Amino acid sequence: IDIDRTQPDRILVRFAGFPENVAAAKTMVAEVLEGKDRSVQGDAQTTLEVPSSCTGRLIGPGGKQINDIQERSGAKVDVD
Repeated sequence: IDIDRTQPDRILVRFAGFPENVAAAKTMVAEVLEGKDRSVQGDAQTTLEVPSSCTGRLIGPGGKQINDIQERSGAKVDVD
């Protein structure tokens, strides 16, 4: 997924991959925009307090670490 923010009045989200993967990603994006993502429908929610000095390491460069955690766990993880 690539997000193009070059135009101030609209954002373009580009999808690439096999047709079934692109369709799944588009569905997931639509669910997030409609408020139907896993964070809303999940069975459990909890929080974990971490030192502010650790948030960079938790998120990782370009969100790599947090995205990997979400992918491997299947859980939605937000850092506030």
